[in-house]
Amino acid sequence: GLKTKQASLVFLKDRLSKISQYLDKPSRQNQTFQALSVLIPSQIAISSLAIDRAGTALIVASAANISVLDSLFTSLVGSDDSKFAKISIESLSRGRDNTFRVSFKLTPI
Repeated sequence: GLKTKQASLVFLKDRLSKISQYLDKPSRQNQTFQALSVLIPSQIAISSLAIDRAGTALIVASAANISVLDSLFTSLVGSDDSKFAKISIESLSRGRDNTFRVSFKLTPI
């Protein structure tokens, strides 16, 4: 009857309110992606990018110059407004074509 409909409406309003709160708050994955899209310069080619639910990113990239990678790492974790707490370089190599390839993990703050 009427009480069942009222209870259903209260339940639905509560559900919609919770969904709205969830949608208003950006996910950790989205925050990481947005930060990376601003900080990674065009001289760096990203060949792989994976971001988990916690916002931790695993990136495989290459650059023609080691100083470009150095400035990237500094911009990611070396500034006061950095979004990342830690960078872990998993591998770094220089190919026969003199291109530097790096695999690294970024842990958000």
